[in-house]
Amino acid sequence: MTTLHESTLFNNIKLINNGGEFTGEAGMVLVNELMTKIGFDSLLRKNIHINDQRHSPKYEYLTILKQVILQIIAGYKHDVAANQLQYDPLFNLLLEQDKAASQPTISRFISQFTTENIQELETVIRKLATKLFEYHNQQQFIIDVDSTHADTYGHQEKANYNAHYQTNGYHPLVAFDSSSGQLLGVKLRPGNRYTSTGVGTFLRSILNEYRSYSCDPDILIRGDSGFATPELYDLCDEQNCHFIVKAKANHRLQYLAEEHDVYGGSNNGVAETYYYELAYRPGTWKQQYRVILKSTKAPDELLFNHTFLITNLSELSSDKLFKIYDKRGNAENYIKEAKLGFFLDKTDSHSYLTNAIHMLISAIAYNVVQILKQLALPAGEANNGVMALRFKLFHVPAKIIHHARKTIVQLSKANVFDRLFWQVLHRIQSLQLTNI
Repeated sequence: MTTLHESTLFNNIKLINNGGEFTGEAGMVLVNELMTKIGFDSLLRKNIHINDQRHSPKYEYLTILKQVILQIIAGYKHDVAANQLQYDPLFNLLLEQDKAASQPTISRFISQFTTENIQELETVIRKLATKLFEYHNQQQFIIDVDSTHADTYGHQEKANYNAHYQTNGYHPLVAFDSSSGQLLGVKLRPGNRYTSTGVGTFLRSILNEYRSYSCDPDILIRGDSGFATPELYDLCDEQNCHFIVKAKANHRLQYLAEEHDVYGGSNNGVAETYYYELAYRPGTWKQQYRVILKSTKAPDELLFNHTFLITNLSELSSDKLFKIYDKRGNAENYIKEAKLGFFLDKTDSHSYLTNAIHMLISAIAYNVVQILKQLALPAGEANNGVMALRFKLFHVPAKIIHHARKTIVQLSKANVFDRLFWQVLHRIQSLQLTNI
């Protein structure tokens, strides 16, 4: 039962929270309509298999999973929000339940996941991304691989000190498609893992997915200096794809760079930039790769600053390679959106497995909204983050009216973004999509 509150405001307005069949989440019908269009329920049934040993369960496990995803998209970080949302008539309509699952039910459900389910959830993440690629017939992929930090506050399993971030937590790997922002994969790791640890195995499953999607896609992998490792180079050679990776400066690279330096004092307020190819091949490399040096001198500076790239691309010029690499900065924005908007770094469970499951479910929610943004939002709105979408589209007040044969969701006339709401709905309904 919900707690009844009543109060009188200063201007003699009576305030009470027993309004009945009202919701503040009516805009979630847009998300549900999109899920229906892409066959989301079918996707879960095909790929998620949880051992259910309950007798006469009130909720199917996949219904609970969908509820958790909808809660995340609506902006509810903690499962305890379900204790109030189970009284929301709109959530119950979308889930086709008289009453949605409570927080204890959700917690018991999450505890049923096993390590085998991790791969299944990863498959759902990639299948959602593939849906967008199929719609656009995308044949070129730029995959930005990166790592990020998830803070822990307590004694979470496998949480460790990370010297780079100078704090305790986890150190997950992430990979995004550069053009669409779709999350291609995420892997939780202990906090003391080095940036590139396990990157080969992590990327191989992603590359295998998109090799099977298209007969001969053009794939480029970008990474910062933490991914300058033969494990990534060898994987790209094996998978017949390209890479551009920033190299960490070492004594040998610095020596080679300084051979090209021109010391002429002040450059009189004019910036200078030079590009060179270096003859550099450590013993750990199986073959020779291009190593590009970019030397820059700021106005009125004496010394050059050096940046190094390693690549197996042979046709592009040095300056073009740096321009392509510099665009990987968008990955930082995608990571920020996933963490702040979808709680990808939510690690409040003691169990390492549970935290990994939460991270993957957040990734699924992220990809659902990315599909919505790419396919249903007008051009001027497509760059909105999920927090803006919640304000404009998802948190819409409405009254739920039940008749003998139908249910009506009666939206507020005073919705400032009413025109945008109906525009997005019509775009979703006009999409020509096949089930995943």
